[in-house]
Amino acid sequence: MSIPPVEWLVVNLCNILILLVLLQVVMTWLLAFNVLNGHSRGFQSLNRLLMPLTRPLQRYMPRLGGVDITPMVLLLIVGFVRELAVWLF
Repeated sequence: MSIPPVEWLVVNLCNILILLVLLQVVMTWLLAFNVLNGHSRGFQSLNRLLMPLTRPLQRYMPRLGGVDITPMVLLLIVGFVRELAVWLF
Protein backbone atom coordinates (compact mmCIF):
# COMPACT_ATOMS: atom_id res chain seq x y z
CA MET A 1 0.00 0.00 0.00
CA SER A 2 1.46 3.30 -1.12
CA ILE A 3 1.30 6.55 0.82
CA PRO A 4 -0.25 9.43 -1.16
CA PRO A 5 2.27 12.22 -1.87
CA VAL A 6 0.16 14.89 -0.18
CA GLU A 7 -0.08 12.84 3.02
CA TRP A 8 3.65 12.15 2.94
CA LEU A 9 4.41 15.85 2.53
CA VAL A 10 2.05 17.02 5.29
CA VAL A 11 3.21 14.37 7.77
CA ASN A 12 6.90 15.05 7.13
CA LEU A 13 6.47 18.84 7.33
CA CYS A 14 4.63 18.40 10.63
CA ASN A 15 7.40 16.14 11.92
CA ILE A 16 10.05 18.70 10.99
CA LEU A 17 8.04 21.47 12.64
CA ILE A 18 7.70 19.40 15.82
CA LEU A 19 11.46 18.87 15.90
CA LEU A 20 12.09 22.59 15.39
CA VAL A 21 9.73 23.53 18.23
CA LEU A 22 11.38 21.01 20.54
CA LEU A 23 14.80 22.38 19.56
CA GLN A 24 13.62 25.90 20.34
CA VAL A 25 12.36 24.79 23.77
CA VAL A 26 15.71 23.18 24.59
CA MET A 27 17.58 26.25 23.36
CA THR A 28 15.46 28.55 25.54
CA TRP A 29 16.23 26.34 28.55
CA LEU A 30 19.93 26.58 27.73
CA LEU A 31 19.54 30.33 27.40
CA ALA A 32 17.80 30.54 30.79
CA PHE A 33 20.69 28.68 32.45
CA ASN A 34 23.31 30.87 30.70
CA VAL A 35 24.70 27.94 28.74
CA LEU A 36 23.79 29.51 25.41
CA ASN A 37 24.18 33.08 24.23
CA GLY A 38 20.88 34.67 23.18
CA HIS A 39 22.60 36.49 20.34
CA SER A 40 23.83 33.33 18.62
CA ARG A 41 22.95 33.04 14.95
CA GLY A 42 21.23 29.65 15.34
CA PHE A 43 18.98 30.80 18.17
CA GLN A 44 18.00 34.01 16.38
CA SER A 45 17.31 32.17 13.11
CA LEU A 46 15.14 29.58 14.83
CA ASN A 47 13.17 32.28 16.63
CA ARG A 48 12.60 34.18 13.39
CA LEU A 49 11.48 30.98 11.67
CA LEU A 50 8.95 30.02 14.36
CA MET A 51 7.79 33.53 15.29
CA PRO A 52 4.92 33.62 12.74
CA LEU A 53 3.50 30.51 14.39
CA THR A 54 4.07 31.40 18.03
CA ARG A 55 3.26 35.13 18.01
CA PRO A 56 -0.50 34.75 17.31
CA LEU A 57 -0.76 32.11 20.04
CA GLN A 58 1.06 34.34 22.55
CA ARG A 59 -1.64 36.98 22.17
CA TYR A 60 -4.27 34.61 23.53
CA MET A 61 -2.29 32.38 25.90
CA PRO A 62 -1.64 33.66 29.41
CA ARG A 63 1.79 33.37 30.97
CA LEU A 64 1.65 30.96 33.87
CA GLY A 65 4.10 32.26 36.44
CA GLY A 66 6.46 33.51 33.75
CA VAL A 67 6.28 30.24 31.80
CA ASP A 68 5.34 30.46 28.14
CA ILE A 69 3.12 27.52 27.19
CA THR A 70 2.72 28.45 23.53
CA PRO A 71 5.24 25.83 22.32
CA MET A 72 3.15 23.12 23.99
CA VAL A 73 -0.02 24.45 22.37
CA LEU A 74 1.76 24.66 19.01
CA LEU A 75 2.91 21.04 19.39
CA LEU A 76 -0.67 19.97 20.09
CA ILE A 77 -1.96 21.83 17.02
CA VAL A 78 0.73 20.42 14.73
CA GLY A 79 0.16 16.91 16.08
CA PHE A 80 -3.55 17.28 15.45
CA VAL A 81 -2.92 18.45 11.86
CA ARG A 82 -0.58 15.50 11.30
CA GLU A 83 -3.10 12.98 12.59
CA LEU A 84 -5.88 14.66 10.59
CA ALA A 85 -3.79 14.30 7.42
CA VAL A 86 -3.25 10.60 8.13
CA TRP A 87 -6.95 10.10 8.80
CA LEU A 88 -8.07 11.98 5.67
CA PHE A 89 -5.78 10.07 3.33
